[in-house]
Amino acid sequence: MAAPMATFWQVVPRLRLSSLNLILTGNNMRKSHYLCRQSFRKLMLATPAAHGMSYSAESPALIPANQMLTFDTHALVRTLENGGMHTDQAEVLVEAFVKIMQSNLDHMNKMVVTKAQQEIGMQQVMSHISAIKKDMIVLEKSEFSTLRHEYEKQEMRLHQLEQRLQDEVSKVKSGMLLDMNLERSRATEAHTISEKAITQLQNKMDIEQSHVDKTISILDKKIEKEVANLLATFERYRNDVIKYAAGAVMTCLTLCLGFFRLWS
Repeated sequence: MAAPMATFWQVVPRLRLSSLNLILTGNNMRKSHYLCRQSFRKLMLATPAAHGMSYSAESPALIPANQMLTFDTHALVRTLENGGMHTDQAEVLVEAFVKIMQSNLDHMNKMVVTKAQQEIGMQQVMSHISAIKKDMIVLEKSEFSTLRHEYEKQEMRLHQLEQRLQDEVSKVKSGMLLDMNLERSRATEAHTISEKAITQLQNKMDIEQSHVDKTISILDKKIEKEVANLLATFERYRNDVIKYAAGAVMTCLTLCLGFFRLWS
């Protein structure tokens, strides 16, 4: 019975190791998906729009800054002159204002892109995304097939382990039944022997009881006989005492009468 239990405790660590391998396989798959997401994030951050990178302001799609003024500078100078400013002051102020607007427009041209460039960048990003999706699908399929293979392998091992456990349990059960039957037969034999011993002891006690009863009856008879003898002796002695007492009384009376006659 000790050998099957030892085999059972040897099989349990294998089951734990198989479960640990299955968990590690799932962790590797999650790690691969995480790496794919990190690669996609790096690709998105590598685009010019994400980093604030500027395209060349000399692109033919962009209009020069000196042609993008949407107000009349001469009208503005006249308005300032009508407001009380000198002509030179108004022209200097308008020129400074134009320079500020031009610098702002130049800065904006450096920071923004054209629609065509945006579409090209979007197409590049989408192509990279599609490539990453394909890689993720291939990786997922390969990881899934590997995981399914590992799962089937672990399932087969579990079935084998279950079969071995059933065999060990059946062996242990048969051994326990055999031991129980042996113990039952031993208990039956011991009970039979005890009953025989009790019967013999009871017979001996009955015999001893009969001997004791006979002895008691004999003693009773002897006691009754001795009591009868004692009673007879007591009666005889009592009669003798009565006789002696009566004789003594009669003697005393006779002496008294004799003395009475002598004195009278």
